[in-house]
Amino acid sequence: MAPITADYATSPFIKSFNWKAVFSLLALSVRAEGFAWKEQSFYVIVFRSQIPPSTSRSELAAFDRKAHEEAMAENGLLKYWSGNPDAEGRNLATCGIWRQREDALPGSSAEGHKAAMRATIKMYTGWQVERHRLVVGDTSRIGTSFPGKTE
Repeated sequence: MAPITADYATSPFIKSFNWKAVFSLLALSVRAEGFAWKEQSFYVIVFRSQIPPSTSRSELAAFDRKAHEEAMAENGLLKYWSGNPDAEGRNLATCGIWRQREDALPGSSAEGHKAAMRATIKMYTGWQVERHRLVVGDTSRIGTSFPGKTE
């Protein structure tokens, strides 16, 4: 998973990443293994933010690292991705592509994640959380669909 546009921090999530390449690779892998992929949906959490120049990047990284460690300890986290802030400090991170929403809940209530959420008020000039459902079709039609925000 990689951004395909420089303005991914402000562009629609579905249009910002190389989904076509990701799912082409999945389709090749499925065929090579002779695996019968059944349609599945995944839970995606997107965190958009704006970071002022006064924010300590090392402190921010420490919060992020701890929350990520806690998320990795949970079953169901499939992918985490974070970009770099643009010239105005805007950024996008996936707080995870998860097997399902229920898998993400324990990580969001862990201490490191709670501390990061409390720090949000003083470390960012703005932030927004988006939740999406990513649908991957069955073997004959592997592709991506974002039917819309789930919350």
